[in-house]
Amino acid sequence: MTSGRNNHFQELPPEQELIAPFGVFRVRGGIAFGRCCEVYEGEDCVSGGPVALKVFRRHQDYQGALQRELIFLRTLATPDAPVVQHLGELEWQGRDVLVQELLKFTARDILLYHDDLPCSPWLVTTLAAHIVRGLIHLHDNGVVHADLKPPNIMWSAQVSGFKLIDFGVSFTTKEKFTHAVQSKGYQAPESIYWNKKRAEIGSCDTPAVVRPGIPSDVWSAGCIVAEAIVGCQLFPSFCETNVNKAVKAALSSSAANYSPQFLDGAYDFITRCLQISPGDRASPRELLSSPWLAQAYRPTFHDLSLLRTTVLRVLNVADAHQLEGIPEGKVVENYFLQLCKKHGDVIDYHLEVALGAFFVQYHQASDAEEAYYILSKTIFNDRTLIVTFFDLDLWQQRELY
Repeated sequence: MTSGRNNHFQELPPEQELIAPFGVFRVRGGIAFGRCCEVYEGEDCVSGGPVALKVFRRHQDYQGALQRELIFLRTLATPDAPVVQHLGELEWQGRDVLVQELLKFTARDILLYHDDLPCSPWLVTTLAAHIVRGLIHLHDNGVVHADLKPPNIMWSAQVSGFKLIDFGVSFTTKEKFTHAVQSKGYQAPESIYWNKKRAEIGSCDTPAVVRPGIPSDVWSAGCIVAEAIVGCQLFPSFCETNVNKAVKAALSSSAANYSPQFLDGAYDFITRCLQISPGDRASPRELLSSPWLAQAYRPTFHDLSLLRTTVLRVLNVADAHQLEGIPEGKVVENYFLQLCKKHGDVIDYHLEVALGAFFVQYHQASDAEEAYYILSKTIFNDRTLIVTFFDLDLWQQRELY
């Protein structure tokens, strides 16, 4: 999927209402497009909440991808699944439309937003951990994603984590599939050979050809984590004979941005993913137990400004000594609580006196985002408030800073 301007979108007209047995949805505007489909932001006309509308183009040979997408979205659906939440599907004037939770930022977007700024250790290890958790969920259900790449990983503000999307070329570990898999730059060696043979002879059903599978997803994960560190694709066109050497060289190019300890852990993690032989690669569950992922890194100011969550952090509320008295602190706390309640359902809040900061958690991430824009323009007692989002795990553990 590629982000784009509205003139790229042709399948659904703005403000069109789509009616289905499970709801009525209004089209707001296009947000991404691909070869066979377009994605629009929509609104649930009953609840008013945001949704994503994924519409498959007319006159395209997409039925195979559509059916696979639906099968796997249903197979993988559990309350806390690290995959995009599917709400249902409908048909509008010959177009197939999938209604899903709205996830606004892909991992590709997040990497691009960093420009020349390196990703923080927290962001790199969080992305890595969430990817392998997603793969554990897929693989435990016998599903191979088969197209894992930054555009197919999206940030969920509601759960403060990354989710996997786009199962159009996914397959089960038990089926005989014949289609091409994985995208250039993230293809495991066996997938490159598989796709080549498929293009040459139209079939790969021979013992001489190693069939892509669960380890192929692990290779892609290693490529993505390396890209988050070095700022570019590790293998734009894979032709390496010494992968470990290539990884070492790539990480060395980022030595000025990270500690030696961080890069050593990254090297171990990535090379366990990028073994030429599929059988030599670590499993996602083994990768999740990596000591590198257990390091207690914190999100930077840039991370907290970029990655939306349900929690807001309001800094520069007052100096600590101004809040130490119980009446003064309660007055300030109540002021901000009432201010925040104007923008949605508040489920928790806290005034951290030592920081002179107010934290608030909303029920819906969309309400937190609305409050973020309003509070960022608010002056309180001649102070300009500094507002960011805040990591949900740190908030629940009350690790405030």
